[in-house]
Amino acid sequence: MIAAVALVLGFNANDDGSSSTSSARELKLTQSLLQASSHGACFNPAGTVKAVATPVVPNNLLFNHKTNLLEADDLSNDDLLLRANVKHAVDLHPGATVIFDDDASCLELLERAGAAKELMQWYAHPEKMPERALPLPAHVPYYSGKYRSDLCRMAQLFLHGGMYLDTDVQLVRSLAPLAGSRLTTVLGDSGDHVFQALVASEPGSRTIRRSIDYWGEFARGERAVSSLVGPDLLLKAIEDENFASPRTKSGRLALRAAGVEILVEARGTTFAREQSACLASEGVYRAAQTFENNCGVTVQQEETGATFAYSRMMRAKPAGDGARSCASAEPPVSWTCNCEHPVQKGAGQNGITCVSSSGASKRRFCAEHAVCEHMSSWDEGLVASPCRSAGGHRQLSTNVTTSPSPPPPPPSASPSTPPPSASPSPPPLPPLDPGLVPVETTSFTISFESVRRLLRALQQQTVTFTVSFEKIKTAVVDTIADSVTDITTDQITVEPVDGNPNVLKVTIYPKEGQTAPQILDAISSDPNTLLQNIGEELGENVPTPSFVVNPSIVTVGVAPPPPPPPAKKRGWVVAVAVCVPLGVALLALGVYLLVKKGKLSVPGYGSDRPSMTKHTVTEGV
Repeated sequence: MIAAVALVLGFNANDDGSSSTSSARELKLTQSLLQASSHGACFNPAGTVKAVATPVVPNNLLFNHKTNLLEADDLSNDDLLLRANVKHAVDLHPGATVIFDDDASCLELLERAGAAKELMQWYAHPEKMPERALPLPAHVPYYSGKYRSDLCRMAQLFLHGGMYLDTDVQLVRSLAPLAGSRLTTVLGDSGDHVFQALVASEPGSRTIRRSIDYWGEFARGERAVSSLVGPDLLLKAIEDENFASPRTKSGRLALRAAGVEILVEARGTTFAREQSACLASEGVYRAAQTFENNCGVTVQQEETGATFAYSRMMRAKPAGDGARSCASAEPPVSWTCNCEHPVQKGAGQNGITCVSSSGASKRRFCAEHAVCEHMSSWDEGLVASPCRSAGGHRQLSTNVTTSPSPPPPPPSASPSTPPPSASPSPPPLPPLDPGLVPVETTSFTISFESVRRLLRALQQQTVTFTVSFEKIKTAVVDTIADSVTDITTDQITVEPVDGNPNVLKVTIYPKEGQTAPQILDAISSDPNTLLQNIGEELGENVPTPSFVVNPSIVTVGVAPPPPPPPAKKRGWVVAVAVCVPLGVALLALGVYLLVKKGKLSVPGYGSDRPSMTKHTVTEGV
C-alpha cells in the first residue's frame, strides 16, 4: 500500500507567504507518487501509442534551469522536488543521453546557434525587454526567466536534437514512440497556443531554426507577439514552415502527415479520473484545486488518446482538509452530428442536427443551394465541413453576409477620427497612385512549395506542373467563388508572388454590402477545406496547396467609379417629339379607312367623282 498523501498541482507558497516546508518525508512521498503514476496497478496506458517505425529524433533528454539540478548541492525544497521529477523522467528513458544546461551554458549554445546579437545582449542582461523590441500586449506579462528558458530550449533542440522537457512536466510514460516524428510539441488546452514545455525535434530542424530567427526579429523590433513570447514565436514558425496550423483539427492531421506530431492538453480526461480513483483506493488523494478541476491537465496523443504526461507535476503532502479524488470531474464535451436529409437538394433539406455527449442539442444549416453530404454520423471536432455547393465543392463554415451599407465617403472627404482601440494604430499607408481610390480588401497567399519539398523528400526529385498558370488561376478563382457564399469570380484576382507561379497572391474585393473583415472571417474559418477544394478542382496534375498564409486586410488603390452619364432631356420634350408625329399618322390612317368603306364622303372622291371615259382616236378614216 502507498502511504496516504494529498496531491497538489504546482508550487504555491503557504498562506503566510513562506515557502513550503522542506522535509525528507515530503520528498520521499513525492518520489513514491511519481513511481505510482507511471507504473503498477494505477497506470492505465489509456490507448496504444501510434508510433512511426524509424526514429529521426536522437535519444537525448534535454533540460534547462537557472542551475543544474542534477549536479548542484545546495538546493531549495522546491528544487529538490524538481530534481526528483527530472530523475523520474530519466528513469523512463534508459540509455538516453541527458543534457542539462544552466544560464551560462545556454549563452554559449545561443552563440553556436547563430542567435542575433540583440538576443545575446538581452540574454546576458534580462532585467528588461530587449531595447528595440515592440511592447508586449497589455495582457502579456514579462517573464525574464521563462523567456530565457524558452529561447535556450530552441538552441538545445537545434544543436543537439532530442526531447526537451520543462523540469516540472511529469511524465507517465516514455516519449520514445514519438521519435519517428521530425517535430513534436503540444497544443495548449485553450486551443490557440503552443504549450512548449514538451518539444522534441531532429537536430538542425528548419522549424526550430525559423523560431530562433523570429526571436531575433522580435529583439530588433521587427516582429510583434500576441501572447507569451516563446510559445507565440514557435507557433508562427510551425505555421509558416509547414503551411498548416496546429490550431485546427484538419491542420493537425496535415502536420502529422508531414512528420509533425501535435499532442494536445486536456482537462478531466478518462485517464486522469481513473488514475485518481485508483490512487484514492490506495490512500492517495489530491487536495481540491478549483482551477485544475482537481484532476490535473494531461498531455495526450489526440488520435489514440494515449496519455504521456501531466502538464505540471503532482506534489505529495500529508493529507489535509479538502483532500478528495477527482473521479467526479466532468469529461470533455464532444458533438455528434447528422445530416437531416443527406445529399438532398431543396428548401429546408440541408439542415444539420448535433447532439453533445452531455445531451445538449443544436441545429444549423448549409448555405442556400448546398447539400449536406454525409450519409452517417460524424464528430464535429474532426469533420471540417459536410456541406457541398452546387459546383460540388465543400463550403466553408462561415458565410459572407451581404447587408445594406452606406456608400463610402468620396476620396476628397477628410478622414474622420477613428474610434479608440486597444490595439496600436496601423502604420500609415503608402501614397496611392494619382486618381486611385483606397479600398479595403482581403488578401492571402497560397503555396504549392511545401508539397514540392515533401515530394523531394520521398526521392521524387522532379515535380512538373503539366497545366498552365492560367488554368491554375482560373481553377483558384472558380473554386473560391463556389466555396464561399456570396463571393463571385469578378471579386477575385490571382497573381504570382515575385514571378513564382507556385506561390499565388489572392485578393478579394468586397462588393456593395460586404466588408473586408467579413471576407477575412470566412476565409480564415476553414482554410484547409478551401485548399482541398482547389486541389480537387486541379486534379492529379497539380499538388494540392497546403495552407492559406497570412490572411489579412490590405488597402489597395482602385479606379474611381465612372462619372454619371449626362443628364437626359426633359420628359415633355421627348413626349412631344414622339407622340405628335404618331398622332398625326394615326389620324390620317383613320380618315383613309373611313373613306375607303364609304363612311365618309370627300368631294372629288368616291361615287360623285366625274367618270373618265377613254377615247380612241383613229387616224386616216
